[in-house]
Amino acid sequence: MKTRILSITILLILGVLLFSCGTNQPEQTTPLDADVLRTEAVSTYASSLTETLVAVPAASPTLTIEPTATAPQSYRNP
Repeated sequence: MKTRILSITILLILGVLLFSCGTNQPEQTTPLDADVLRTEAVSTYASSLTETLVAVPAASPTLTIEPTATAPQSYRNP
C-alpha cells in the first residue's frame, strides 16, 4: 500500500515538473497589414452603398386617367 502511494506521488510530482518546464512564450502571430484592412473596410462601405441603391426603387411612371367624353351628372344642364 505504501509503495502504491509513493509511486503515485512520484508520478504526480514528475508530471507537475514536466508540464511546468514548457515554454512560457506566447504563440507568435503574424502582424496585420494595414493596407489590407483599409481595403476591406472601404470595400464593405462601398458595397453597402450599392445595396442601398438597389433596395430603393427608382420613380416609375404612373398611369394617368384619360378624360371621359361626357361630363359628370352634376355639370349637365337640365
